[in-house]
Amino acid sequence: YYKRVNLNDDSEVIKETLGQIISANYVKHSYKYNNTVLKYTDPDPKGSGKAICIYSGRALESGAWNKEHVWAKSHGFPNESYEPYCDAHHLRPSTTKINSTRSNKDFGEVPNATPDAYGNKTNNDLFEPRDEVKGDIARMLLYMVVRYEDSTLDLELTNDTTLASKAENGTEGYIGILNTILKWNFEDPVDSRELYRNEEIYKEQGNRNPFIDHPELAYYLYKTECE
Repeated sequence: YYKRVNLNDDSEVIKETLGQIISANYVKHSYKYNNTVLKYTDPDPKGSGKAICIYSGRALESGAWNKEHVWAKSHGFPNESYEPYCDAHHLRPSTTKINSTRSNKDFGEVPNATPDAYGNKTNNDLFEPRDEVKGDIARMLLYMVVRYEDSTLDLELTNDTTLASKAENGTEGYIGILNTILKWNFEDPVDSRELYRNEEIYKEQGNRNPFIDHPELAYYLYKTECE
């Protein structure tokens, strides 16, 4: 799947090649249809038919969860006419309450905040998810960067969180915090849930998340930030 990638290439060339690979057979589903997709990608391992909330780890009945855009939709793609709005690789089941708490905040570490019952922390600017899914979230955001970089929409990770408010919807979008996201990718390894999810989305949507298959790719895209 990744045989065209040459790790000796410049980071921008690697990024472009990955983008071409994971865009080639992409099938866009409607936002509504992703309700069905997420039942397969995030199932309760007990076989209850419920879906697992990304931020709590709880199994939720149908109707008790909504779809969280991990890359907040206000950071570049405000409605369903844009492909990333419906991309299952960054859509996750979430309770309405935690989804609302996260809102469209950047991801980062919030050291002085009291965690909620599940370990999530937040302040006025940042949202820090529970430890168990920090790497998951990092790899979803990294996927979005390589998947959506073309003439119509350019998504980028950044350390400058003020860029989010300056982005033009449908043209560019930013989310942070880059250095923290890279840290989470390496500190929280890929687990069996992510591997399963990647396979299920590949069946439904026709493309893979390269950072689940090869989390080390983040280094080759962001060598300066990693050193």
